[in-house]
Amino acid sequence: MAVYADLFRYRELFGNLFRRDLQAKYKGSVLGVAWSLVNPLVLLGIYLLVFSLLWKAIPVDHPALFLLSGLAIWIFFSTSIHAASRSMLDNANLIRKTRFPRQLVPLSVVATNLVSFGVMMAVLLALDFALLPRVRGTMWLALPLGLALVGLTAGLALAVASANVVFRDVEHLIGALLLPWFFLTPILWIPSAFHRYHGVVRALHWANLTSSRRLWTRSATPCSSGGSRTSATSSTCASRRRCRSRSERGSSAGSTTRSQSSCDLYASVVEPRLVGGRLQRGEALDRVGPGRIDLPDE
Repeated sequence: MAVYADLFRYRELFGNLFRRDLQAKYKGSVLGVAWSLVNPLVLLGIYLLVFSLLWKAIPVDHPALFLLSGLAIWIFFSTSIHAASRSMLDNANLIRKTRFPRQLVPLSVVATNLVSFGVMMAVLLALDFALLPRVRGTMWLALPLGLALVGLTAGLALAVASANVVFRDVEHLIGALLLPWFFLTPILWIPSAFHRYHGVVRALHWANLTSSRRLWTRSATPCSSGGSRTSATSSTCASRRRCRSRSERGSSAGSTTRSQSSCDLYASVVEPRLVGGRLQRGEALDRVGPGRIDLPDE
């Protein structure tokens, strides 16, 4: 707490550092803070084209809002951590000449990126309020969750900036880890694609601590015979076997129920088969993509 108490005690100095970094970032630009929207919008267009239109991997009502909500958080987090890693070294002359709490330097970098994050979140919440009436009652949860994200980012920024003073390889290591970390988070893909490689699935699970444990357990746990399984896993495996048996029997004369349709889709998409050493997903993958499939009720 002493680290953040100095932030209040030296708030005037922190304000000067914040204004200096903010002016240096947008000085001379025509759009100013509006440039903070250009990067997420460009990435949004690329990911929307690749993952939604081509691969059909985002089975939601508004894929653009789905991507923008994740990009706003990730851009703030990654930009703050990467910029804070060099903040101590870039301000070495100021640190040597003046006595003040050193943590103000990386925290001012986080505060500068917080302005861009605030602009992106304001636009995102306005679009959610206009296009998604069902989330209007829970939109206020974005405030405490955003504060928790800022606290996590500030703590990591302090740790990374301090470590980079001693070990200069830290900033290069951070830059090398951020890009694969983005794509290894199970948002645009499902863990069942790696069901044969249990070690890879377990490593990715613990590397993404914020991911849903139920998502990993439900989609990555094998249902083959042998091995120990919990009661929840056994129930899930039994549901999959019933789906496959109903899929084989075919639909009744006249119409196909939603449960039968879900079983057919589950058997052909989520349950890939290994044929000739290669992962085969069936023809339905081209139509639906590796998205989340609703299982039929037991």
